[in-house]
Amino acid sequence: MTLKPSETYPKERIAEVDRILAEQAARRTLEENYTTAVTRADQYLAAGSYDQARSEYTRAAELKPDEAYPREKITEIEGIVKELARRKEIDEQYKAAVASGDKLFSDKSYEQALTEYRKALDLKPQEQYPKDRIAMVEKAVEELIGKQKVFDNLLAEGEILLKDRDYSKARETFQKASRMFPENPLPKERLNLINSRIDSLYRANKSLYDKAIADGDRYYNSYEFDKAIDAFTDAMNFLPMESYPREMINKIKRTIAENAISDVLNTPVIIKADNTRQFSFSPVNIASRKNNFVYIRIRNLSNKPFNVLMKYGKDKQPNGGVVIRNIPANEKINERLISVRDQDLWSREDNNWISLYPQGGDIEVSFIQVSRAQ
Repeated sequence: MTLKPSETYPKERIAEVDRILAEQAARRTLEENYTTAVTRADQYLAAGSYDQARSEYTRAAELKPDEAYPREKITEIEGIVKELARRKEIDEQYKAAVASGDKLFSDKSYEQALTEYRKALDLKPQEQYPKDRIAMVEKAVEELIGKQKVFDNLLAEGEILLKDRDYSKARETFQKASRMFPENPLPKERLNLINSRIDSLYRANKSLYDKAIADGDRYYNSYEFDKAIDAFTDAMNFLPMESYPREMINKIKRTIAENAISDVLNTPVIIKADNTRQFSFSPVNIASRKNNFVYIRIRNLSNKPFNVLMKYGKDKQPNGGVVIRNIPANEKINERLISVRDQDLWSREDNNWISLYPQGGDIEVSFIQVSRAQ
């Protein structure tokens, strides 16, 4: 260009070189900024500073959207934060149950105190304090109503638990009875029966239990809570002594209760066989119609199992429905979680009523609630 200033070719090539150098510098700067963000994020994560770590990983993901590592770490942090929140919630519930139990014990309300201490122990099975307090309550009750009466009550309670296949609590109950009267052979016989049944169940159902647990965890993680409850219920039936399925079902119920959108019914209503009863409610805000469920407490008043048809709609227009299958004829309250999350007309329409139609028997409905998974 110095030799021939009028020639354009050298100028064009110099411009191209400048562009290439600028691109290389930009790439180096991008790489340096990305590496710095990831390094800082890793350090924050190791130190437990989750908000700062998430901010740096988000910055790294914005710098290099195709990189999987920042997104994976953000997901990991979200899981950690949720778990910490869950533990905090359990801590608060545990402290409240213990405080309530202590006050009730001081007031000599032993049955209520026992309920609170057992609630605390269910929340934190590893804690010694509720166990000690339960023992104190039981000793106080024993002294109050007499050792033989307590023994008889334990045997009766154990038989009920055994009939309900709650083998863990049944074993604990018969063990208490055996410690009270070691010479009495009945508790030992029931303990041998329980151990035999548990061994048989493990041999026969362990693989089925593992599959049901895997299905339940998968459905839970994808917010398909109705299917998750069914899977965890199956697991509980396969191995009734295992606590994990029951804990997960309770966790889902807590989540549904915490994310309630609308209480459709909270007063018991009887619906005769082959009759429809409609319940009105204010339409769910369109922004809240994601991952919706209808939670129902229902009781079969007849002597045979049957199905109940649940419909929903807007004004006089029905828009969809679900069959609630096989309400058992045991007169116990059934809790059913019905998914409407994939029904298009639930999401698109301002539905304002839910109806129930029992097919072949009378029912009592005590609670209907619209909720969501998150």
